[in-house]
Amino acid sequence: MYPKYFGLKEPSFSITPDPQYLFLSGQHREALAHLLYGAGEVGGFVLLSGEVGTGKTTVCRAFLEQLPDDVDVALVVNPAMTAAELLHSICDEFRVQLPATGEPSVKVMLDHLNRFLLDAHARGRRPVLIIDEAQNLRPKVMEQVRLLTNLETAKQKLLQIFLIGQPELRTLLASRELRQLNQRITARYHLTPLSAKETAAYIEHRIAVAGVERPLFTAKALKRVHRRSGGVPRLINLLCDRALLGAAVSRRMQVTPDIVDSAAREVIDRADPARPRPRSRLGLAAAVLAALALGIWIGGSSLPQRLPGALGEQWAAALGWPQADAPVAATPDPSAADSVLAEDSAHTFAAAEALAEDASNPKRPLFAANVGLEPLPGGDAEPSRAPDPASSADASSPDPMLTWAAAGNGPDVAAPAVPDAPDSSPAIGRGASPGAQAAAESHGPANEASTSPAPEQDAAVAAATDQPLADAPALGKDAGLHTPRIAMARVTAAPKLPTLTADELPRALVDEDAVVDELLRLWEVETAPGVRHLDCAAVPAFALACERSEGRWSDLRRFDRPAALKLVLADGQPAFVVVGGLDEEHALLHRDGVAMRVPIATLDERWSGDYLLLWRTPPFGGRIIGRTDSADAIAWLRERLALLPDSDLTVDPARYDADVVAAVRRFQSAQGLRSDGVVGPRTLMMLSNVLADLDVPRLSHSQ
Repeated sequence: MYPKYFGLKEPSFSITPDPQYLFLSGQHREALAHLLYGAGEVGGFVLLSGEVGTGKTTVCRAFLEQLPDDVDVALVVNPAMTAAELLHSICDEFRVQLPATGEPSVKVMLDHLNRFLLDAHARGRRPVLIIDEAQNLRPKVMEQVRLLTNLETAKQKLLQIFLIGQPELRTLLASRELRQLNQRITARYHLTPLSAKETAAYIEHRIAVAGVERPLFTAKALKRVHRRSGGVPRLINLLCDRALLGAAVSRRMQVTPDIVDSAAREVIDRADPARPRPRSRLGLAAAVLAALALGIWIGGSSLPQRLPGALGEQWAAALGWPQADAPVAATPDPSAADSVLAEDSAHTFAAAEALAEDASNPKRPLFAANVGLEPLPGGDAEPSRAPDPASSADASSPDPMLTWAAAGNGPDVAAPAVPDAPDSSPAIGRGASPGAQAAAESHGPANEASTSPAPEQDAAVAAATDQPLADAPALGKDAGLHTPRIAMARVTAAPKLPTLTADELPRALVDEDAVVDELLRLWEVETAPGVRHLDCAAVPAFALACERSEGRWSDLRRFDRPAALKLVLADGQPAFVVVGGLDEEHALLHRDGVAMRVPIATLDERWSGDYLLLWRTPPFGGRIIGRTDSADAIAWLRERLALLPDSDLTVDPARYDADVVAAVRRFQSAQGLRSDGVVGPRTLMMLSNVLADLDVPRLSHSQ
């Protein structure tokens, strides 16, 4: 079900080993190297062990795929048999002809096997016996396997034996009865579960082999898969297979941690003793011991007696806050202060709701539906204009003393009077962040704003709290400190964009002749008043060009620019939407400057695959830069290529020589483009992305 939904050519997480999906982590490559080394040795044993599902059989299959030409292999996959049955299976695998009459004895089979090994040695062949699941061998049968290595010439052994099994095999070999066999093991390797990073690479590798390049699991979901599976590849396959099915059923474009948790409850037996457990008990014990030691230290010291009276002086001194120069008001009664803070907190958050109307500011980041969410780069901010360092410092570093006192933690400090003076602080425009405005209020020359709220803010706060600010209780009898202005100025609500359903999608549709206008608006291009319905022939005037193509969501994410999509509605009529942003599950659509969220799954059902996007053209030349272009265009290209990581290309000479072609091919190959050495629109867009040009609006968040 889910392969068709996600565009996979087949289920990509089968538990059956498939050489096509072979993924060799660092330890799997090392294990394979041990097997290849053992195949080149003469006689002895090679031991490969690992927990259930860690990839032992996968490594064995990889070895068989890379088998040297002069090696003959006998593979035994079910060794739970008697010594005679095992010898018979080995002869069958090596195609040793046994007597057709009656059941051959052990001696007869050993004689025929010895003749086969001598003949192989004479022909320059190297026989290798591989016993999988070797932990199931009985001790007496294991001893018979050891005796096979006694088949030898005067100078070398005739048979190399690989033992592959679970950790119980190591315990078995460590027994006193098998010490002779244990001493003959020339190479050992133990496979462990994958790390979190290897788990993510393993999942992405299998998805890519199945034909999908875009990430089907969120970053948090990949971590959750590792935690739930313990890094065991077989459990990873089971978990991912069920998680993708759950995502398809719930119409999600990506697997989330919640879906992984649901899948884990269905496919993983939590009582399985072989399943790796997260190592959290040790950390919990350490935390308990640390808390116990801290409690003993506090109980045995005089800190509880000294802390209330000395908190203001000692902690303020330790943190470097002013003490001597600032007049300190009378210390308030602790119980009274608690009740005052509780009431002030209610006033503060009610005032924050009244101030939330600032959220309608069109300069606010589009994806900031919750406080602290990163803005969409290139969406609403002006990427070509660097922020004022002074205002940035004010916005990000408010006075710690004021913030601490506003939270009700420190002594009441009366702010010194500051005479009126011309405003010398950096100007903060309408698009400034709430933090910057708060910093301007707290650090500006007119510091009476800290104790005397502005009239218009008084009205907003009074309307939200149904109580004038003048009636708010003060912290202390003579302190005169009202509801903290810093907290009210910084706590604002971000606008929540509407999420459209499939029935509401027509609200986001854009007329075909207005598509370019909407894209230019996202590029912050200003046209003359009344100029509308521009087409691609007009965009070169703004140093832009159109690129039309057919692709998938992975292509849009790769080129990372606003794009117009062609949809096919239920009645067969074409329609268009303009995508200005993408997150894990939603697309941000724009119409007439208004942003709306739509689930990607809703668009995917209707998207024909056709898209149109704009891109910034080079300052010299045209859409393609080649050998016949001007020296300025070639010099510009060489300069860009020279800025790439690990680039050894020089800026001079300004020629489109073999070095440029090689650098272009390497870059195209690294970016998943066709490596043709031609610098066209797609290569130029990816070059701009890698060099992180600031004058380009992005679909994604900044990294």
